[in-house]
Amino acid sequence: IYTLSVTPLGMLGNKIGRWLVAIIGILICSGMFIGLSFSTSQWEIYVWIGIVGLGYGCLEGTMFPYLAYIVDTRHTSDYGSVYAISTFAIVLAFSIGPIASSAVTNAIGFQKMMWIFAAVDIIFVPFVYVLRSVDVKEEEENKQKTLDEEQKQQLLAETGEKEVSHIKTLFLSW
Repeated sequence: IYTLSVTPLGMLGNKIGRWLVAIIGILICSGMFIGLSFSTSQWEIYVWIGIVGLGYGCLEGTMFPYLAYIVDTRHTSDYGSVYAISTFAIVLAFSIGPIASSAVTNAIGFQKMMWIFAAVDIIFVPFVYVLRSVDVKEEEENKQKTLDEEQKQQLLAETGEKEVSHIKTLFLSW
């Protein structure tokens, strides 16, 4: 479900707002973690984990492009670092997560651990809500500054070429 949901939910995020789709994804994951805590059979776990995959699809399909957009509007357009940091976080979570979760599950139990996951997910909702209003005014100012610098460079290049051709003409006329 995760693989099938990433692209369509990313496109949905472009239409209704990436922050909103991300919040929906967080709430789906939280609800499914709570439901997962009450699972009594292996097949129920498969269903809950499948729906959690839909929630993660909401998050990944919207947040990675949104983080790149934030970097583009507030800093230099260097997307590589955004994707490198996010990929590193995912790899770290998938490598350390199972080891840590087995110790936590043995200490407090599976049901409590799922409730903690759900609570931590819900804690992130206000942070994603804050991301909804990326200042586009700064982006326009940065673009204007870049255009102004490019125009200055072009004018200096043209002026320099005229001066060089004028000097060549004077030199050759002697």
